[in-house]
Amino acid sequence: MSESDPGPQRGDRSGGVLSDDAFRRLLALEASRAIRYQDFFSLCLIRPDQLNPKDRGNETLAQIVARKIAEFVRSSDVVGRLDEGIGVLLLHAASGDALRVAERLRSQITNVRFQAEPAGTVGKITLSVGEVSFPRDGYNERILLSRAQACLEQAASSGGNRVVPAGES
Repeated sequence: MSESDPGPQRGDRSGGVLSDDAFRRLLALEASRAIRYQDFFSLCLIRPDQLNPKDRGNETLAQIVARKIAEFVRSSDVVGRLDEGIGVLLLHAASGDALRVAERLRSQITNVRFQAEPAGTVGKITLSVGEVSFPRDGYNERILLSRAQACLEQAASSGGNRVVPAGES
């Protein structure tokens, strides 16, 4: 799958991780839908602690982790590879539920052994996670992503391997 290919749509767990553009479009559509129908959802922004956010040369590790995360979430949830990290859109999940999912993902990923490249080293990965919920933490995709990024940065700067919800940032 090329980077410009949005990949499989919702519910397809054959490794389908949306591209940055496709994920952002879907997030914007979901925010519009949630406003219209007075619904709710949550967004988790995730980054492997072993991945330097300034190092764009190690996209492979982030993509591998994103595909593994896609295996661990519900078929109705959406995973995408963003410039800021890995986005997980948890549909019909309030903040409390989203925090439990984020903690479960963080815990499950630490139990997986990853190989960064074909001849690379195998190791454990820990995750930093920023969590926001609609409408509590923002009413559009830009605000939600910005707040999730701030929470993610706080999680990473606090030593990593933790989830920081918007209420705690």
